Amino acid sequence: MNIVLTGLLTFLGFLTVFGVYVISKVIAHLVGEEVEGRINQLGFGLLRLVCRRLPEDLREVYYEFWAADLEEYYHNAEERPLTRLFWSLRFPIPLLFTGRVFARIQDPKSFEPSQSWRRRISSGVAMGSALILDRIMPKSRTQFVANIAVALLAGLFLPAVLKMSVVASVPVGLATGGYLSLAWSYYRAYAKLDEPVGSPEHTVAMSSELVLGPPDTQSDQGVLEGVAVWEANMYTARDNGDAAMIAAATESFRRFCGEAQRRELPFNARSSDAEF
Repeated sequence: MNIVLTGLLTFLGFLTVFGVYVISKVIAHLVGEEVEGRINQLGFGLLRLVCRRLPEDLREVYYEFWAADLEEYYHNAEERPLTRLFWSLRFPIPLLFTGRVFARIQDPKSFEPSQSWRRRISSGVAMGSALILDRIMPKSRTQFVANIAVALLAGLFLPAVLKMSVVASVPVGLATGGYLSLAWSYYRAYAKLDEPVGSPEHTVAMSSELVLGPPDTQSDQGVLEGVAVWEANMYTARDNGDAAMIAAATESFRRFCGEAQRRELPFNARSSDAEF
């Protein structure tokens, strides 16, 4: 009787151990798939972040290119979660710093500034010209100062709403107000070149060389920026049909291009004098 009972208990113990083993394997497999999927999502998500720093027309191309390489690392890692996690971080994180440079080398044309961006550069410089050299009407100056005052009041109102201490309110308020003022100023500046031809705003927008200064007084970077700014101004003047501004912009463009050639600086201007 004892022998039968012992054998039965042994058999039940074996079934229990075997059942626990099978169940643990199933759970490990299910959990492993979940962990593997999460790790894969981490790697591919970081690649998406890398590609967000590229021009829109290159994002999908380079994502597929890099994702294929990452998938190869995952395949070699098989079912080793730590190895997969290592490559999920090791592969995409360096690309956060080098991916854009690599893409620029491979596809330099995709990184050339668009015409709209050049107009923004020009109009941004124009706002500086207006403020520094007093080239806008008194009404515009008053509006600009009023914008700063309203923005600063809004910035100081935020800490009051959040019930911050007096010590924290001052820097937070000034920083918030300054940011709002700067954002509004640039919003207005970006519309300068769309003003009617002959208006004070349009005239100011076309006078950005006053800030840039003569070409021979600029650094190499300043000369290259001057080429880009005045090329944008020429296109804007041509679109608006302003003959006087076309002549002025063309002359400034030639001066900056001549200075760039004299210094043997590499520049790529899409315009030619023959078009004007």
